[in-house]
Amino acid sequence: MGTRSSKADRIVREIIVCLFFVIGIVGLVYSIKCVEAQHIYVKTKYGVSCPGFVTGPEKVGQNLFDSHDLANSKYPHNYYLHSYVAKELVSYTKESIANKTITFEEFTILARKALFYARLAVQTNPYDDESRLVYQDALVLNGKIDEAVAYWESIVDLEYWNKRHHNIMAELYLMSSSPDSYSLAVNELPHITDKKLRDKLLIYKKMLDK
Repeated sequence: MGTRSSKADRIVREIIVCLFFVIGIVGLVYSIKCVEAQHIYVKTKYGVSCPGFVTGPEKVGQNLFDSHDLANSKYPHNYYLHSYVAKELVSYTKESIANKTITFEEFTILARKALFYARLAVQTNPYDDESRLVYQDALVLNGKIDEAVAYWESIVDLEYWNKRHHNIMAELYLMSSSPDSYSLAVNELPHITDKKLRDKLLIYKKMLDK
């Protein structure tokens, strides 16, 4: 009886050792992928591939998209990278259309790309401030003002104490097609910290009070 028990114990121990070995290998592979993804992220956003070697951050172009896709394939949870790509696209698209260096078709493609990456960022982490900001920017860039308003209202409800949220809320209301857009924006006055925006809202308040 004792021999059978010791033999069964030995088999169980061998199975456990094998399981730990497999788990260790999987963990090692995953760790290597995470390190590789982090290296790509740092190089993409900050232009640093190793200490003392700086090439400059990646700007909008195929290299930026390829770097993102490669890092994302290794570690898809880096919302900082998603939001960085989206932010670069939003800035580049706004500047290019203002300077008339891109066609409307190109603008549409870039704006949609920005929204894709921004949405990826907030889906990965809906509480990251930078990701939320670039998401509402991307919605506005795509002309989805009402969607941006609805989204930002949920942010204000979640973090009502944040004055910056109210500044953005008021600006979004002013862009809205709602017939109550001005009154909704004026209602944000007690929370507004931006002086130019506050002065603008005070003018609208006087108009509404007449």
